[in-house]
Amino acid sequence: MSPVPDQEAPAKPAQRGGLLRKLVIGLGVAGVLLAVFAGLGFGLTPWLIQHYLPKFANEKLERKAEIGAVEFNPFKLHLAARGFKFTEANGAPLAAFDEAVIDVGWSSITQWAIVFNEIRLVKPVVNVELAKDGKLNWLAVLDKLKDDKPPSKEPPPRLLIQHLKITQGRVDFHDRKAEYDNALTPIDFELSNFSTLPNHVGPYSLAANVSKDGVVRWRGEASINPIQGKGEFALDNISIPSLANWLKVLPGADVNSGRFAARSEEHTSDLQSRFGI
Repeated sequence: MSPVPDQEAPAKPAQRGGLLRKLVIGLGVAGVLLAVFAGLGFGLTPWLIQHYLPKFANEKLERKAEIGAVEFNPFKLHLAARGFKFTEANGAPLAAFDEAVIDVGWSSITQWAIVFNEIRLVKPVVNVELAKDGKLNWLAVLDKLKDDKPPSKEPPPRLLIQHLKITQGRVDFHDRKAEYDNALTPIDFELSNFSTLPNHVGPYSLAANVSKDGVVRWRGEASINPIQGKGEFALDNISIPSLANWLKVLPGADVNSGRFAARSEEHTSDLQSRFGI
């Protein structure tokens, strides 16, 4: 008779119980880690932004900042902030927005770059003021951000912006010396597939109203590494009296009416420009 092959003995109850305990412990540890990750994301991240943003503005920039609701989803890498205001120490407005949304893609891991699926800014407002002594308010802010380190020769950080959109923006301009005020509004700006990666070109478009029904348009393609681009810049239906009052052209003359338009085709790689008025 041929020998009967050995058969595996059934797992003993004690062995099955040990495997089950290890599985339960592993799932428990994974659940705790997931809960901690979610807690840090949903709760800690908004608190850090709301706490340290005003502190940075006060200590580094010597100005004031405040922000309303902040939400962050760590699983989707989705950040939303509302009610931001940035002002001078005396309360004079510098910038604000109703809402900002930032979506970072998990593809950042595979592309070795920070990938922004979407950046959206709703109703941003920037206040630009030229004082009577000729100083621009934002230059003082930029000076606070400077450090004493020499310019870095390192390449720019690896960034990829799939879609950036600004809607209903506004830029207020005040020249206190010339007693001139104007505004670019509403400003709509879109940028797609923009990157700091070498030789990566993305399209952009901008449109804004100015000077009583005048329109500014700018569209084309741009690259940051190297810095180059091409596109068209256009001014349509711009009020001449409004600009004349600011530029103080024709001293003693009273410009009551008139409109003008202009076009410019830009090629920044060779710094050529062609204008038509």
